[in-house]
Amino acid sequence: MIVNPALKENFRRNLRQRGALLAKARAVTVQFAELFKDNLYFENAQHANEMAQKLAQGIKECGYDLWSDSPTNLIFPIFPKTVIEKLESNYGFYIWQPHDEEHSVIRLATSWATPESAVEEFIADLKKIN
Repeated sequence: MIVNPALKENFRRNLRQRGALLAKARAVTVQFAELFKDNLYFENAQHANEMAQKLAQGIKECGYDLWSDSPTNLIFPIFPKTVIEKLESNYGFYIWQPHDEEHSVIRLATSWATPESAVEEFIADLKKIN
């Protein structure tokens, strides 16, 4: 029971901000500990980056440019809006920004769980649209 009324407002929030519930963070830290065992994090990151590079290469081979070269698992191709509309029916992605009146930059992300077959399927569908 809190006897001082001035302390009642936001009491739980203040507890969390000052670390009173750090014991609850153990569940989160266990996940991070496992992620950094036996190079798992680096293997996962390498796979994600390799899938992104394969995707970028396939997009370039289809004749499209990239907004920027990225060594990460994020790539930013520039597509005509008509191509984006066709791709949106089968794929989830974020339209990053307009490039000009007829083109936009989209953001594609790969992850540790991206199968190579999904990258190949995207490229094959892009070739069909082309």
